[in-house]
Amino acid sequence: MSAAIHIELDGVPGATKALKRAPDALMKELTVAGVEAEMLLTREVKENTPVGIMGGSGGLKGSTYGRTYTLGTSKVETKIGTPKQYAVPVEVGTKPHMPPVQPLIDWAIVKLGKSAKEARGIGFAIALKIKAKGTEGQFMYHRAFKDNKDQVAGFYRAAVGRAAAILGKGA
Repeated sequence: MSAAIHIELDGVPGATKALKRAPDALMKELTVAGVEAEMLLTREVKENTPVGIMGGSGGLKGSTYGRTYTLGTSKVETKIGTPKQYAVPVEVGTKPHMPPVQPLIDWAIVKLGKSAKEARGIGFAIALKIKAKGTEGQFMYHRAFKDNKDQVAGFYRAAVGRAAAILGKGA
């Protein structure tokens, strides 16, 4: 799962002019803005991600990463993602279904400190509840992007301003 930032520079004062007059300077500054956004949003997603039995470093939280790419001469893309297959159901929740019980048993042993026998009962109880009601989404990506949209846009506006300042110095 990954989510990408799409910031349109149309309407940002100086962006079109900077792209025409000094595309390298603008792309350098936009890449800096992308890395700033990457660091902020990766941290925010991780703070909103539930921690499973593997702890923060081994599970979904630990697998979350950010990458900023320069694509061609006029596009910078920042992605925040994870290779974990179960990220989407954690993000958006699930409809009622019967989940595998063993991970729930393992969770009860590790997180609740229960014996194997107690954990088995807890695991089956949780599985039956998921079968009846599904799971609620955690929306860690959605919240990180929504809550920080203005700050991320500010990173890009500041990048255009820095590129415009370079233009003003004769670059």
